[in-house]
Amino acid sequence: MDHVERTVTTVEHPGQINWGAVIAGLVVVISVSWLMVLLGSAIGLSIADTFDSKAMEEGLGWGSIIWLLLTALVTFFLGGWFAGRLADKTVKIIGMLHGVTVWGVSIILLIFLGYAGIAGLMQTGSALLSGGAAVVPAAAVGATAETDNGATSPFVTQIQAQLKRQASEITARTAEEGVSPEEVERAIEQLDAQTLQAAAMQLLQGNTQAAKDVLAVNTNLSEAEINAIINGVEQEVQQRLDTIATYTQAILWATFISSLLGLAMAIIGGWIGASRVRRFYAIQQRATGT
Repeated sequence: MDHVERTVTTVEHPGQINWGAVIAGLVVVISVSWLMVLLGSAIGLSIADTFDSKAMEEGLGWGSIIWLLLTALVTFFLGGWFAGRLADKTVKIIGMLHGVTVWGVSIILLIFLGYAGIAGLMQTGSALLSGGAAVVPAAAVGATAETDNGATSPFVTQIQAQLKRQASEITARTAEEGVSPEEVERAIEQLDAQTLQAAAMQLLQGNTQAAKDVLAVNTNLSEAEINAIINGVEQEVQQRLDTIATYTQAILWATFISSLLGLAMAIIGGWIGASRVRRFYAIQQRATGT
């Protein structure tokens, strides 16, 4: 009588990362994020532009915060699930680690896009990296002020207009005190675009004295006139900077919390995705005779 012996061998995959699965999860994160951004914009939920003073004074709405959190939850869960499912690993911890990898690569990509200046598609990254950091006082302002984008930003243009308007008012009052119209017109003409931009950049960085020095070197305005011009604009600039700083802080907190929730959902998604992977067995049959 013949006997059949069966040897069942579990086929285990090595515990290494599957970059194909990670890239697939990354594609899902980007695609779903784009859809969520479009949907949020369609229903009126978005992050205000950093130069929209009226919107920033109203603060970051709860609707935008909730939508930001919901976007992170949905996108990273799906990205982690796809990565864990496609990694073809039977160990759940491996699926979870694939979810973490998808989250990490997504964050790095968003940071890169932000510094490349094209994160406006994702709105949040743009607000944090290209808009919010550009107008926060202290070091962030100083760093951004050296770039061409900072010199030509709408905020700097607004400061230039305020300086021009303040100078016109000061010189107009001076004309009433007996100064000739020719001298008044000459003083206004000396406030060209380059002079106004240089003074505006100094005010943006908090260098009040440097802004006064710029006007003193490039114009024939008196010290009293220069002080009146700069002091009249400085308070408004500081109020604007405080508003921007408060708004940016709210965005940073919302993004920090949403990133942590996204990490948690990526781990959960990878864990669930890995639990769906089937275990394969190699079965060998051998007939033996008696």
